[in-house]
Amino acid sequence: FYALLAWTAIRSALANDDPDRSTTVERISAELLGSGPGRLAVLIGGAIAIGAGLYFAQQAVTRDFLDELDLSSAGPLEARAVELLGVVGHVGRSLVTILVGVFVGLASLRADPNEARGFDRSLRHVAGHPVGAALVLTAAVGLVLYGAFCLVSLRHRDLVDTNSGGGR
Repeated sequence: FYALLAWTAIRSALANDDPDRSTTVERISAELLGSGPGRLAVLIGGAIAIGAGLYFAQQAVTRDFLDELDLSSAGPLEARAVELLGVVGHVGRSLVTILVGVFVGLASLRADPNEARGFDRSLRHVAGHPVGAALVLTAAVGLVLYGAFCLVSLRHRDLVDTNSGGGR
């Protein structure tokens, strides 16, 4: 999933595709933005995405994601690599999730169904600005590193839920 998002971000930053091309997601978004309850639902969805992105950023800063890992069998170099990939990956995951929330929230606040954009078209729009391309590429690299973190940390995942009596 994150590799697909990263690929979309990289492609959007580097491609010269037509940013005005419409997609199914955009048509659905336009329908939602055409009604009051739909606008509210889109706004709530954007706020939830921003909240989730901030949570991922908090995980990176506090390194709370390490609580879900048992690195006792890892050597010092592997443990450090897992931690570094986790921090950078969570920042990338946070950035992408916040961007999605901002795009969705702005679409609902503007309430213009003709301005509804999908994620890839929004990325192309952002990438068209001088700082935007760096932001989109940073997010893409962060997602790739988050994927690497998931793979590297997989064998260290603590799958036992100690709060519910040891169930899996």
